[in-house]
Amino acid sequence: MIDGSGGLPYKADLGIEGNAIAAIGDLCRADSRERRNVEGKIVAPGFIDAHTHDDRALLVNGDMDEKVSQGVTTVVIGNCGISLAPLRRKDIPPPLNIVGESEWFKYETFAEYLADLDRHPAAVNAVPLVGLTSLRAGALDDLALPASATQIALMRQRLVDSMEAGAFGASCGTFYAPASAADAEEVIGVAEPLGDYDAILSVHLRDESDRILESLSEAAHIGKRTGARIVISHHKLLGKNNHGRSKETLEFIRNNFDANRFGMDCYPYEAASSVLLPKMIDLSSESYITWSEGCPECSGMTFTEAVTHLGVARAAAIERLQPAGAVYFMMHDEDVQRILAYEKTMVGSDGLPHDLHPHPRLWGSFPRVFSRYVRDIRVLSMEAAVRKMTGLTSDTFSLTNRGYLREGYCADVTVFDPVLIADRATFDRPRVRSVGVEHVWVNGHPAMLDAQRLPERCGRTLRRNG
Repeated sequence: MIDGSGGLPYKADLGIEGNAIAAIGDLCRADSRERRNVEGKIVAPGFIDAHTHDDRALLVNGDMDEKVSQGVTTVVIGNCGISLAPLRRKDIPPPLNIVGESEWFKYETFAEYLADLDRHPAAVNAVPLVGLTSLRAGALDDLALPASATQIALMRQRLVDSMEAGAFGASCGTFYAPASAADAEEVIGVAEPLGDYDAILSVHLRDESDRILESLSEAAHIGKRTGARIVISHHKLLGKNNHGRSKETLEFIRNNFDANRFGMDCYPYEAASSVLLPKMIDLSSESYITWSEGCPECSGMTFTEAVTHLGVARAAAIERLQPAGAVYFMMHDEDVQRILAYEKTMVGSDGLPHDLHPHPRLWGSFPRVFSRYVRDIRVLSMEAAVRKMTGLTSDTFSLTNRGYLREGYCADVTVFDPVLIADRATFDRPRVRSVGVEHVWVNGHPAMLDAQRLPERCGRTLRRNG
């Protein structure tokens, strides 16, 4: 058993009653309706995906097999400034469209969205954040302009309403055009109430390449001014010129953030994925198209193949493909290793569930940490890897009674084979299930037994206020 604390594995029985862990210890004489012998396997808390874009997937794909098959029992949604609520708008600009087209942006309030999630429970729990880009799109007609004082006040009030509805915090994504006109003062003006709630601000940095230190400095400044607890999203270094700079960024983080009020997440791959952007193609050694409304037949092609297929110049091909998404090969594994090993780093998949040809991180992130970074190159111990997927994430997001194997805690439990657990999804075949996860319980109910999915959907939409 590995309990999520980072401590060494130990042998014990675990008893579940209702939705909670009833007992841990020697339970050989305890009464029970059902017993399972998992000797030789690891019993761990259900994994918590610290960074997802599952906002719509929870409603349209409630079985969430891509998560449960990895041992994930809880997902954090509303990242990179993008949430389905609160926003009603007919024209939905990228990257907001990675979670839904205009008909999905139908929730006037965050409370309406949470109520819809309650009415349609999924197989996993959800930890909701409110996206500041979504707030911006609801307050400004022209997103290329800075927000006025009146618009900032409107966004701020909608953030407060969302927090009162139960949001765990907010996220921002000034890297993307709909929010890039928002300077630090605008973000602070909107996000300042987060300090009153001691809440999270998850930050997709303004620049993850040449100007990454300036962007980290901006995030630290926003954290200090708002009092929010900062989480750096999918920390990485983009482009060959920045390979190896994780030494600089981690040193900067140590010196400029309060370790008790800071977190970050990382996915275990050298390729990123987002909407199709010329600046990302420029930084990449290769890119391929994950989806395209302009040319659907190009999904799965490399960008070079798509340009050849379309028979036009590079810039014209980008225009023809839009709106579209892509995978970008632009990081170095030494940086991934260094960032993943950092003591405050959580595991987050950043998967895009609605891509036609998604990045394999959607189906493989958590088993890949064990197969590559624990077993193969030994960057992490088994107990450290489990902590980055469970207790650390629970602590960072202030989840109640989750993330640890403790009596009285919610019975989110994963059982996996430490020798066999591995990702099988590849860039060519990205929707292949991982192997090695045998049993999963969500809120005390089995979601997977003997590697076979069960139909129950017992996840809950969690609230900051309980």
